[in-house]
Amino acid sequence: MGADCLFTVSNLLITSVFPAKTQALAGGVFNTIAQIGKSVGLALVAVIAMTATARSEQVDGKSYPVALLDGYHATFWFCFASVLITIGMCSWGLRGIGKVGHKRD
Repeated sequence: MGADCLFTVSNLLITSVFPAKTQALAGGVFNTIAQIGKSVGLALVAVIAMTATARSEQVDGKSYPVALLDGYHATFWFCFASVLITIGMCSWGLRGIGKVGHKRD
């Protein structure tokens, strides 16, 4: 829910900054960058999980189901750290944005 809400609010914010004739272009560019970010993020998480699972099997000698759980743990902590970084960046970046959607005179 948080990612969906953040995407919608960010999209509204970005399109509201641009003039009316280029708002559609700004929304399209934002959507493209978001899709690329999701793809890279999923690939990175898959690599982290695979690496942690392989390390757990080879170095620690754990069986596959237990080693797989170690990969999931590593992925969870990576995602948790990413969320904390995102919250910090959004708090800093959106601190003076004001109200979005109100008509300016």
